[in-house]
Amino acid sequence: MKRTVIGGDIGGTHARFAIVDEAKNIISTEKIRIRHTGSAQDFLEQIVSALEKVLNTARARDCDVQAIGLGIAGKVDSERGIVIFSPNIPEARNLTVAEKICSRVNMRVFIDNDANAFGRGEVWAGDGALFKDWLGITLGTGVGGCLVLSGKVWTGEEGIGFAAEIGHTTVYPGGLQCLCGKLGCLEAYASEGGIIRMIQRQNIFPEKQVSTSRQLYELALTGDERALELFKIAGKALGVAIANAFTLLGIRKAIIGGGVSRAWVFMEPATKDALREHMSMLDLDEIILKTSTLGDTAALLGAAKLALDGLAGTHPRK
Repeated sequence: MKRTVIGGDIGGTHARFAIVDEAKNIISTEKIRIRHTGSAQDFLEQIVSALEKVLNTARARDCDVQAIGLGIAGKVDSERGIVIFSPNIPEARNLTVAEKICSRVNMRVFIDNDANAFGRGEVWAGDGALFKDWLGITLGTGVGGCLVLSGKVWTGEEGIGFAAEIGHTTVYPGGLQCLCGKLGCLEAYASEGGIIRMIQRQNIFPEKQVSTSRQLYELALTGDERALELFKIAGKALGVAIANAFTLLGIRKAIIGGGVSRAWVFMEPATKDALREHMSMLDLDEIILKTSTLGDTAALLGAAKLALDGLAGTHPRK
């Protein structure tokens, strides 16, 4: 029987979990909506409850789950199993997630940043395996980033708890407020949360409620000029950020995922225009920008790989 683990992708809006075997097969999935009450205990209870449901499913299917891997949005100390802080999950600040969940489900738990999980999933089972060096960008409730060098996710200097956080790089100094507290971050323009806050602040759709990027995408498909302009703004901000990252790192490939990336067709022209305007060291023809073919499963598979590597004694930083 193939070894199985649970992979989890915990973002600011939803948490998703999957039973995954070592052959990369997803056996079952579960999704919950995160209720933000401000309580760390409430947050943990939601995650544990979902995990217990997934574990019951695993037992019913005779899956011998041996570990849990979780990708969590925010600054994460994977060695100590702690979420240092998360702009989109404020309840998780300084929370010993791995230890507390382990004590509840009696199973080894490994955690990392959710965008790093996305990177591991792409390298393990997606187009990330095609490239040696590349930048990963996840456009979800927030904007996450990962950096793959020589085929491995780079996790930053030891003890720092983050790497490649492109969502919190400044694209417009003095610009829109980001949940991290800074002004002008990419996340304020190209995340679902940032775009929805823009809509609400400017009352862009007074005649209807638009509260998700999917709704905005469906409006863009009808040719709605306001929706198209919002995706253009997001695409331009993304292009500025990618131009800076590519110039700094000396790479030229990126894989883009997350729910907002379904609107890539509307964002891509503005992204490429911004790249052309802000990048002098590379020609646009040299650059490869791809959307993830794994979709919502990339981070789930990457979290599962994190658990499998943990079982094998391979530390997440290696």
